[in-house]
Amino acid sequence: MEEKGVSSIIVVIAIVVSLTVVAVAAIGAYYLMNRGGGNEVVADNELISALNWLRENTPENSTVAIDWSLGHLCNSIARRRTIWDGAENLGEEGKWENTTGVRPPDYIYYKIGSARYIYGIDVPARPWAINGRRIDIQRLPMMDDREFRWLIQTYRENYKCQIDYVIFYKSWVTPENSYYGAWYPAWSMWANGFWKAQAASFAKDGQNHVFNFGENRENVVLDPQGNVFLQTDNTKKSLAGYVSIYLDNNGTLTNINFNYPTPTPDIPETLLVFYFENNDVIVRASYNTNIAPSLFDLSISMDVRVFSQILYNADYLAGIDYWLENVYTSPGGQITVCRVNY
Repeated sequence: MEEKGVSSIIVVIAIVVSLTVVAVAAIGAYYLMNRGGGNEVVADNELISALNWLRENTPENSTVAIDWSLGHLCNSIARRRTIWDGAENLGEEGKWENTTGVRPPDYIYYKIGSARYIYGIDVPARPWAINGRRIDIQRLPMMDDREFRWLIQTYRENYKCQIDYVIFYKSWVTPENSYYGAWYPAWSMWANGFWKAQAASFAKDGQNHVFNFGENRENVVLDPQGNVFLQTDNTKKSLAGYVSIYLDNNGTLTNINFNYPTPTPDIPETLLVFYFENNDVIVRASYNTNIAPSLFDLSISMDVRVFSQILYNADYLAGIDYWLENVYTSPGGQITVCRVNY
């Protein structure tokens, strides 16, 4: 299927998708290691510029949500509190894990026998749930606006922890890092089994691909221009967008496409479709029955909204009664600081 105006990347990494857990871990590790186009998330001068701005332009009691590995720099250069500073005192390891007296704890885990399983590390992070400070802050840029708002409000109301500023990284939505922040949220939800529905059937209508997910989602249409909508009688209701995953005959991931054509979808859901390299839809793979067209209760990720000018030459934060405001962009455009307006 020809896709016009759609972002496409080639993933040069051999991952057999039938081994779901291994595949997800490998893809995640690969992109997290390479997301900054170098050895770090962002260039040093870009980060320092943003931290200096925070120190000079924000109240001293402000709290910043920043990547956990950079939290200690925010503390020392910006002189502002962070949700997680990436440091742990010798002899204090694990003190704040799963502890009700610390709100919220660094990590949350459950036990089976003597083994413990940390959410977001040993087992998948749960959507719409508190998974511990480090995991929550890592996930913030990849949440959609609804879950993002929910987590911000939950920290404030339940834990008396008001997040005033959030740091976003351009590198997560650039071709050098394979637009990681744009497609990974849907991929991760699929890999962890968090789909809303999987297609009962698939058909072609001219150049359109039509998916039947049942339950008022019988005609979800993906057109050649990369638009996704629910067709009901003579009405089209737009979905947030789609992600397509291309596999070779061995189940190895070879290519990824994505598109989020409008900042205000009628239905905040994302479609994920698997294709063979010849563009045939994989209705359900024999080697892994989870490989099937899937629908997610997932709208546009916050990374895509914040950096939508790069992807779509449009401001996806504007004009929708938004409570998140872009207040600073570093000189090279690598870092954006957003203020939460309560």
